[in-house]
Amino acid sequence: MLLSIGMIVKNEEKHLRRCLNSIKPVLDAVDSELIIFDTGSTDKTIEIAKEFTDKVYEIEWRGDFSWARNQTIDKSTGKWFMYIDADEEFLDVSDMISFFNKGEYKKYKCATYRWRNILNDASAVDSSVVRLFRKGKDTRFQGRIHEFIPEDDPIKDLRSIANHYGYFNQGDEGKENMRKKHERNLPPLFEELKENPTDPRTITHLANEYRAAGNAQEYKKYLDMGMEVVGKDITKMFYHIFSYETLYYYNDMKEYSNVVKAAKEYLGTLKYPDKMPYVPQSVVPILCLYANALMSTGDYPQALTVAKDALVYFKLYEQGKLDAQITRFCPLPSFTLDNSEVHLKHVAFAYSLNGKFDEALAWAEEYRKQHNEKLGVFDIYAEEAVCRKRFGDIPRLLAYGIESGLESDNYHNVINAIEKECKDPQNKKDVAAAIANDTSLAKYDNDYVHLQRLRAYGDTPGYKEPLDYFLRSGKSFGQGHSEVIFYAMTYAEDFLPFLENSVITDTPKYIYSLINSLGFMETFVVAMQMDTRIKNSRSIKVNRIMAAIASTAYERKKATEQKEEYFELAMRLGHKLQGLMYKPEIYNAQNILSLSEQEAFTYFAGTAYACKDSGDLLGFVRGLRTAVNVYPHMKDIVWSVVNNVC
Repeated sequence: MLLSIGMIVKNEEKHLRRCLNSIKPVLDAVDSELIIFDTGSTDKTIEIAKEFTDKVYEIEWRGDFSWARNQTIDKSTGKWFMYIDADEEFLDVSDMISFFNKGEYKKYKCATYRWRNILNDASAVDSSVVRLFRKGKDTRFQGRIHEFIPEDDPIKDLRSIANHYGYFNQGDEGKENMRKKHERNLPPLFEELKENPTDPRTITHLANEYRAAGNAQEYKKYLDMGMEVVGKDITKMFYHIFSYETLYYYNDMKEYSNVVKAAKEYLGTLKYPDKMPYVPQSVVPILCLYANALMSTGDYPQALTVAKDALVYFKLYEQGKLDAQITRFCPLPSFTLDNSEVHLKHVAFAYSLNGKFDEALAWAEEYRKQHNEKLGVFDIYAEEAVCRKRFGDIPRLLAYGIESGLESDNYHNVINAIEKECKDPQNKKDVAAAIANDTSLAKYDNDYVHLQRLRAYGDTPGYKEPLDYFLRSGKSFGQGHSEVIFYAMTYAEDFLPFLENSVITDTPKYIYSLINSLGFMETFVVAMQMDTRIKNSRSIKVNRIMAAIASTAYERKKATEQKEEYFELAMRLGHKLQGLMYKPEIYNAQNILSLSEQEAFTYFAGTAYACKDSGDLLGFVRGLRTAVNVYPHMKDIVWSVVNNVC
């Protein structure tokens, strides 16, 4: 027999069939056997096991994983032994099959496969665990928990991957499972630490137990203990493990300055960035954490250097040129080891944060080619500038967009990135002030620059020049300049030409967002009520905008005492707009029900207010009653208006 696969199980009916189905290709293709020891199941675990092998045995659980694993070794007849857990699922075993069937196993004494710990739906960490070994007469498992076989070189690192669901911690069931494992694992680990207080393996397991349990204080305590035990000897594997784990701790705690300090110290021991005498795979995620921390602390030039180095070492990892020994003891994030996405993003964003937009776009294009997805390099620049209150960086981005050409994608993407960060009113004011006060932008006679100047000056005399720019330009203006309407209605004597030149679609959506961000709603609502130019205008465009403003204003005020006033304004302007849009033979009492319920409601409500103007209160009430019969959704406001009249 070439290979024996051994398992110890208890109450694993949820996982066992999936696990055994995933390993069955190995059992079918390789001269092998499957041995399963059950330690006291009360579910269907044994029944499922017997579907796959007749070598199923029952033993009493003694609280010692090594002892139980050694029972499976004692029953095995293969030259090689492999141990797996019931909550694993192999994604691909072709590499493993080839290892045995092509005789490659003869060159090695041990082999690893990639053990992917699935933590939740969004994250996982990888280890290259030694799970296969050539069996000798003295081959025995060690350790009461997190048991292992002492390694013996040479070791083959297989690319086969097994998803491990034992530490899945999502949802109530997952969290309860983690709690139980934590309570189960701690006592034997404490016993082992008591027997050998300087054993770095036990200290590592204790640290990770507390990390998984979310106990940051105990986690850091054992990391510090481990660093004290191993010192700074780069020849000791656990030095690299504790260094990496400490860096990860600082990152989890968002202590980015400590990430930078720890990364510099660790990489310095490896003579980074010169040729390292020893390069473990952990260098890849360490450089990623380092680059991210530098971005977070605002050291963008150094972040770019480190992000590019991370990509270099990632490529070395892909070529199999980094030492994998650390991953036999220390889980590493699979996303940094398997996916170029992380590294390309870091480089693209680092270029962007440094204001090197051409280079950032080139890397973003490389990312798009590999992952078929666009990267918002302008978004990250604007977001970082606003987040750090570095509003003076925004003009640099805007100048780049303008220089790219007003019809270019770059220009529009730059504007969108800046506007995205202007949703907060205070940020909007600060961005506007930065652009308005930047002398380098004065040379651009640009619509967006003038809009930002208008925002910056607000109700001060400075508003006149940028507002006149829009009112007198004779150009058409699109969606992004909708708020000029409100400045114009508030301050300008003649704003109707601007409305006529505007190219505004989806008006209610934009009006609503602008009313939320601007503070003079009552001013322009009064203007709509009093301004004879608006009342007399027959322009569909002007009336559409006014109706949208009135409707949005009512939505904002319908829970206040002013609701009836705003409702009346919305109905009057809506009725007028529909009368301009439809022919009289359509827009009448006889045919109005052929239109939508909302349009019919507006018709009857609008004609009701016309009755009110002529002193016909009975006609007013009847019109509103008809309106609410057509569209009962508005009954509360209608009955409120009717009751006040009656």
